[in-house]
Amino acid sequence: MAESVNLIEIAQIIIKRWWILFLCMIVCGVTAYGYSKYIEQKEYVSVGRMYIDTYVKSNENNNEGPRSMEVINASQRSVLTCIEVLKSTRVLEKVAEDTNFGYNASAIRNMITMSPANNTEVLEISVNCSDYRHTKPIVDSLMKIGAAELKTIVGVGTANVIDEGTKSIENAPVSPNIELQTIVGAFAGILLGALGVIIVSLMDKRIKAEEDLQKYELPVLGVIPDMM
Repeated sequence: MAESVNLIEIAQIIIKRWWILFLCMIVCGVTAYGYSKYIEQKEYVSVGRMYIDTYVKSNENNNEGPRSMEVINASQRSVLTCIEVLKSTRVLEKVAEDTNFGYNASAIRNMITMSPANNTEVLEISVNCSDYRHTKPIVDSLMKIGAAELKTIVGVGTANVIDEGTKSIENAPVSPNIELQTIVGAFAGILLGALGVIIVSLMDKRIKAEEDLQKYELPVLGVIPDMM
């Protein structure tokens, strides 16, 4: 019962000082919005796709029929090898030289993400960068240079671009999510406000009403009437 009374008292304290929670919500929400909008570094992404086929017909079997599932599966597995080649310093240095944005091979490697699309021979390449003008050129350069290098290093039968890199828009970064961070900031403000109100109220040992004496089981000797 005592625990229930304490919870009720805490709820009453919070309701009584709701304006503090509201103020904290506004301050934290606006702060989160401002940080996300004007301070936090924005990230932009461009995505391109290329088809990689490591299967090469021999001269004697140019007229052979459709490839077997074993050959297709082997080709799909080879896409993983191609990913490692595309991430190599040799390839990325050529991309850095071709784009001439001032990035080195290591910096470009940290920007790129590659994966087979739905476990197929289609390779999806994405580039995340803080400059929206650089994402698409890096993707397109990597696919162009990568196609030539794959044929040289791995000996792939086909390495063709399916989709060029998508264009990044300055006003549409993929990160940060301003709306979400503003909501999280406002919610955090409410929690901090409630926590602060509760702590201050629990630390306040002053006697303000007759009910406060009952907590300490002290008798009421008299009450000064409110003359107002």
